[in-house]
Amino acid sequence: MSKIKNIWREFSNEEATNVNETTPLKILEELSKTISEDVEKTNILGITMTFTISEQDTIKEIKHILYLFPKNGNDYNYRFIEVKQNIDSIYPIKVIAFQNSITDFGTCANDDEFYETLKKIFSDPRIKIVFDQLRNIGNTITAWKNEK
Repeated sequence: MSKIKNIWREFSNEEATNVNETTPLKILEELSKTISEDVEKTNILGITMTFTISEQDTIKEIKHILYLFPKNGNDYNYRFIEVKQNIDSIYPIKVIAFQNSITDFGTCANDDEFYETLKKIFSDPRIKIVFDQLRNIGNTITAWKNEK
């Protein structure tokens, strides 16, 4: 048997199956899921999308973005939280939030720091304005649809 296959088997049996469950992407996806589960009360949904940033045909960074949108918003969306990380590492990450008056919330070196940063984002006074505006957009579009 080839040594390469043995090396792969050793790697695939241990290392590849022990994938880190808590990554910035997983945290944002869980946040998005929780927001969407509360849609009956808030009329706001969340979705997480991932993009790659390339430089000279080489992927340099990954960008995870949590978008918010009103349940009946005709594809209107709000870029809420953006996380940038290097392609070959989980941390550190750079976190920015809010679409207008984009705010740099700094760099996080681990999950605990990321959770603390998320708490800062959700305690920012702009969060109420964003959620109110998204609800208003959804309500207005619903009213337009009901007029027909």
